[in-house]
Amino acid sequence: MFQELQDWAQVEKATKPVIVKFETDWCGWCRRLTQELLRLAPEFGHRYIWFTVNTDTHPELARRFQIATVPTMICFEHGRPVRRTEGVYAHEIRPFLAGED
Repeated sequence: MFQELQDWAQVEKATKPVIVKFETDWCGWCRRLTQELLRLAPEFGHRYIWFTVNTDTHPELARRFQIATVPTMICFEHGRPVRRTEGVYAHEIRPFLAGED
């Protein structure tokens, strides 16, 4: 479902909304979020293009989007952030993906 973001143009030129999950390799909460997103994939997977960004290897993107905590998810439309959520609160993930937050 998720692929590592290679070029920011992938977000800017996307034909549907993009979810970017900012994470690190050492983050246990990031792994929990991934598990929850995989559980919700049958319902929401087709609505978005999904990318991950490792903030340790791409600190410039972490700074650009003011990522203070991981995991953080940002939904982009036409290359612009439209909503975001930080942390892993299961009760917030579904509304975020549904665009209800």
